[in-house]
Amino acid sequence: MHRDFTDDGLKHFVLSPELAARREQLQQTFDEWKRADLHSAAVRILPYLPADAQIQATVYPVIKPQTNSFVFEGNAIFLTVNPETTARSSKTSSPMSAIISG
Repeated sequence: MHRDFTDDGLKHFVLSPELAARREQLQQTFDEWKRADLHSAAVRILPYLPADAQIQATVYPVIKPQTNSFVFEGNAIFLTVNPETTARSSKTSSPMSAIISG
């Protein structure tokens, strides 16, 4: 789904009090993501894929107005930095496992 996002819209989002209020939460989430073991997550997923499957991607964390979880394009995965999702998954496993495993 395409949504227009103008320079003014970006400025409004970046300077919004709502985003400023989430700054600490977003920073903590990003710090947890930097420690995530993506290799282990991929190893857990591979048994569900064909024997010759390979996972090669670069994960780009994004902070944006829409909170859909991710966009996959080519070998790029754009994941929304979401403290709520990370908090749920980190109670049982690595910070990004809920996002990666579905």
